[in-house]
Order: sequence, then structure tokens, then C-alpha cells
Amino acid sequence: MIARALEIDPESPRALALQAFVTGFRDWDFKTAMNLSQQVISIAPGDAEAHHFAAGLVSVSGQFESALAESRIAAPLNPLYPPLLEGIGHRLRHLWRFEEAIEIYEQSIRNGFDRVYGNLYFAYAEQGRIEDAANAIMQHNDPHELDNQDHMFLAYFSGDHEEAARIYKEYFLDRHPPASEGNLTAMHEAAIAGDLDYYFEAIMASAEMKNINLIRSLRSKVTEEVYADPRWVDFINHPNMKPVYNLYLDAGDAPWIPIMNAAIAEREKQD
Repeated sequence: MIARALEIDPESPRALALQAFVTGFRDWDFKTAMNLSQQVISIAPGDAEAHHFAAGLVSVSGQFESALAESRIAAPLNPLYPPLLEGIGHRLRHLWRFEEAIEIYEQSIRNGFDRVYGNLYFAYAEQGRIEDAANAIMQHNDPHELDNQDHMFLAYFSGDHEEAARIYKEYFLDRHPPASEGNLTAMHEAAIAGDLDYYFEAIMASAEMKNINLIRSLRSKVTEEVYADPRWVDFINHPNMKPVYNLYLDAGDAPWIPIMNAAIAEREKQD
């Protein structure tokens, strides 16, 4: 259907954007997808959605600074569309510029867009602002009560890793099979609680399935214990992951790469 649309109009922004989406998010061919996305922007430079979509594609390939620039172009083009401002907050979070991200999310809330409470929660927590994080997640949740996952993450971010592990063992050991579509949330829970056996089984299964959310997960903070595990090197060298990981290395924007390299070097020194 997309091919037919492009036959009729090779410069159709909508058809080219759909082709970029399929190429990037289904096939994981991000270089081709980004070229298509830039073609859309060249045809419709004033289209806020085109820049917003380009930001998403560039971001999953690890080029966070470029993604932030695209989001900053998109937001003023349609200031009444809240996800565009939210996108700036996301890009700042991916760069671990949490204070700036918090400012953007708080601005979004003042504008009446309260969907960002979940992201604000993590930005607060990653800054160690646990009380603010708890308040944000209570605003995000319905019926405004913290669930076990929230308690586990808050315990971890506040430095009480034993309590995080206790909650995990009590409530999350019976979870999705590692090869299921729902394994990525459980994967983060496992990493927080130190269950690296489940974590690595889950991310390897997701790499086999080419689950796009796996790539998105690379933009989050994980524990240094993950990087220090020899299975991490097996993961980033997986045939489906290696080309994507190389994009992250080439971009050099991912703030976790120096931490990862240090953890790997330390483990190799001990070996």
C-alpha cells in the first residue's frame, strides 16, 4: 500500500513517513529510515509532526543531541500539541540532563498535559528527589496509590536496594516468560533487583524478536552490575543488536557508554 502511494506521488510526505516508520521500527534499518525522514523534512520543512517523528527515529539510533534539536524545532511549529513539548523532555532525559527534563515536564503539566507525570516521576527519582517522585507517581496513578512496582523503584532510587530486592522477590518472581512481548518491564524490574539471569535471558530473547522497545530501553539508566556481567558483551554483539549498537558508538551521545566501558574494563582486568 505504501509502495502504491509512492508510485502515485513519490514526494508524498505521509507515504514517505510511513515508509520510514516501517523501515526503522520494524526492520531496524535506521540509516535508511533516517534518510527517508530527512526527505520528508526537506519536502515539508514546516511540518511539526515530520520533525517530531524524525526526532524519534534519530533517538532510537542513539543520536540524542540531534534528536533534541529536531524536537526543539518541532515544538514551536505546533505549540498547542502537547506531545511535542513532552518530546523535548524525553530527549533531555535520554541525555541524563534530568533537571532540564524536569523543567520541561513541569511546564507541560502547567499547560494542562498531565500525561507526563510518569516521566516526571523517573526524572525526579534519577535525581534522588524521592519525595517529589512519590508525589508525581501518585498524580500519575489511578486511584492515586503507589503499587508494588512503584515502591520497588522508589526503594532502589533512595538507596535501599535490599528493600527493592525484597519487593521483587515477593511480587515479581512470577512474571512474563522471557520471550514474551511483556518481558521488557519485567526486565527492568529484574535489573533493579539484581536478578541478572532473568534480565539477560529477557534481553537476548527480545534481540531475537527485534522488539523495538528493547532499543528504547538502552536509553534508560541501568546498574553497573549489568555492564560488568560478561553476558552484556554477548548481548551487544548479538547479530541483530550489533548494527544498532554501532550507531550508538558512532554517535557518542549516550551518557552510559563511558560507564559501560569502565565496567567492562574493570571486569576484564579482574579476569
